[in-house]
Amino acid sequence: MGAHHYKLNAIPSSMQIPVDAKRLEEGDHWGGEQPPTAFLDELRTLLPKDTSWGCCEQFESDREWGSDIRIWHDDEIEEHPIFGIELSLSAGTDGVSLLESFLSLARKFGLQFYAAQSGRVLQPDLERIIQDFEQSTAYRFLSNAESTILDAAKYTEKKTRHRPL
Repeated sequence: MGAHHYKLNAIPSSMQIPVDAKRLEEGDHWGGEQPPTAFLDELRTLLPKDTSWGCCEQFESDREWGSDIRIWHDDEIEEHPIFGIELSLSAGTDGVSLLESFLSLARKFGLQFYAAQSGRVLQPDLERIIQDFEQSTAYRFLSNAESTILDAAKYTEKKTRHRPL
């Protein structure tokens, strides 16, 4: 995921905060539940390029620096259950139409979202999602790419400088 991506994870409506907060942070968004098959079938049609690999079904925008959707499977279990579904939205490239399609599917199947950067659980409401997006690095990148990249470089330098050998 690049600085220009805003990441949303589709999660079941049964997921509760703060009870399931640790599970969300660790990336286990579905636990024992599985997403509806019809949701997955429709989700796979939102972006045109199938670039799947290993345990990840990946669908990408056909635009440079575009969005992608990933459906993560657990390869260690024979049935290969899904443990994560994420949209990495490139708002500057794919605009709000992809986001609206993703939200529409979530509403249709009664799902909600975990916004990775803010750590918030959000309903599939465009206004609330945009408010969260406006607090993200992706929004900062759209507004001032140079400043965002310089801040990320400073953060990375600080983390690597203090890393034990």
